[in-house]
Amino acid sequence: MQLSLSYFAVATATSAAFQLGLDSRSAGITPFHQRSQFQLSLQKPSGNDEQEDNMLNNPIERRQALRTALLSASILTPTVARAFDRSFPDELTESDKSVSVVSIGGRSNAQQRATAAKEKEKAMKKNLINPFSVDDLLPSLVWSGALWFLSGSRSNPLTTPLGNLLYNEEEAQWLKDRNAGLFAAPPFEFLVLLGLVFVVLGFATQFALLQLAEGDSVVCFQLAGVALIWGGFFEIGRLASGEKRATREEFDRRLELKDEFDEFAKARILTSGNCHRSDVIAAFRRYNAKYRDPESTEYPLTDLEINKLLRMWNELENSGKAEMTSSGFWYGIEINKDADIIASRL
Repeated sequence: MQLSLSYFAVATATSAAFQLGLDSRSAGITPFHQRSQFQLSLQKPSGNDEQEDNMLNNPIERRQALRTALLSASILTPTVARAFDRSFPDELTESDKSVSVVSIGGRSNAQQRATAAKEKEKAMKKNLINPFSVDDLLPSLVWSGALWFLSGSRSNPLTTPLGNLLYNEEEAQWLKDRNAGLFAAPPFEFLVLLGLVFVVLGFATQFALLQLAEGDSVVCFQLAGVALIWGGFFEIGRLASGEKRATREEFDRRLELKDEFDEFAKARILTSGNCHRSDVIAAFRRYNAKYRDPESTEYPLTDLEINKLLRMWNELENSGKAEMTSSGFWYGIEINKDADIIASRL
């Protein structure tokens, strides 16, 4: 009954508004804004006729009448016709409590995010309690390798103290060389023990970072990977630049070359004038016959090594008085050519 009344009210308002427009046109009444000043001067309505004429001819009045009719119809419309909520939720959930007939079979994004957050929180709490879980095994091993390379691999600072704790220096030559500041390869069983020590350090590092990261093992694993990459770069750089400690054989050879170059410098180098580094290299090879062939396998010696010996001699024995330019010329030293001539005659 209420629904039929609402439809009747809407239909009545619409027909009234339409009839209002037809009456004005059928009467031959010209709209108010289209009348000329002369027509307005001839018409002089009065009283109720004037009000009806204004209502029929004024478009503003017609719109006002139509608005009033539609408003009355909306008020008379029953609430059942306006039962649907015009506001929509931000996210669709599994069921809408306000309308029981609307439901969605799948889970919403909000529920999925909430479930994932709860699972992640449980995993983080588990990592904080038990750092030796399966999820932390790989990051801990990666941290072990990163610490091994970052500390210098076999030249790390833990090797010598641990070796002195487990071995006797008089019986282990490698430990004696280590204590002398040289590099010596430890035995295999000691390297295995040293690897276990770094594995423990890796697990300890993983556990400490888990506490800082609130149990997020993914972040710790990413940091471990970056640390391992940088450790590999540092190890390659140490090998390329020669910063690794020398072995006993390399140390003895360096001492021998230094003594031979000092002897050559006393006999052939004068602390005045200037010369090119190639002159010094050639003079040294002439002075020491066993180094004349740069490609010799029995006594190998490159020009770069001779140049390093010259720099070392200038710093230690000549107090850095001579200087070398970027083109390889030395100012402050020269080769004693008279001594070369005398030596060639002899």
